[in-house]
Amino acid sequence: MVTTPVNIATVGNPTGPSGSATGTVYKTEYVDIANRVSNFINNNGVAPNYASSSIGNIRYESLVYMYAKILNYYLINNQLPNYVSVVYYSGTDSTGVVIDNVPPTVTNNLPSGTYDTLRSVTLTANDSIDPNPKVYYSVDNGATWNNQVKTVTLNLNPGSTTLKYYGVDASGNTGTMQTSNIYHQCSITTKCYYR
Repeated sequence: MVTTPVNIATVGNPTGPSGSATGTVYKTEYVDIANRVSNFINNNGVAPNYASSSIGNIRYESLVYMYAKILNYYLINNQLPNYVSVVYYSGTDSTGVVIDNVPPTVTNNLPSGTYDTLRSVTLTANDSIDPNPKVYYSVDNGATWNNQVKTVTLNLNPGSTTLKYYGVDASGNTGTMQTSNIYHQCSITTKCYYR
């Protein structure tokens, strides 16, 4: 167990936090990032806006949370973790870090129903913090999934379509899966066209 005292220095806040990386960072890399952050603070007297990594730029608030998780793991297990999961946190105010734990919503412009012409459906994700949440969608009742940033327009095929969809933001918050059943009353003998 380490018993060496830690000197706490007073440093300035980051001037403009940026970066939205999420994912897994392994021990060798997070130790390297810690050294670089320490050097930055010692040389500049302020916390960094972000730290570059193999998963992209890790925002300042995400760095704080990442290292809090590492220290907590060390406290419980008396060793550093082999890896840490980075999540996206943003925004600071006088009370500290604003944690995003609210999932995005997804709107659908085409209600469930039966249609006599082929229709397109537009799914749009909205989130209170993340400007570009992803829309995950399936047009085959969940057998296969695709995703698109913010919005997607789908041209549906003749017959029956079971559309499933939900949103995910940069913090990993996952919205409720929704289902829309759309039936186009056209067949090989009935000419279909998009409206």
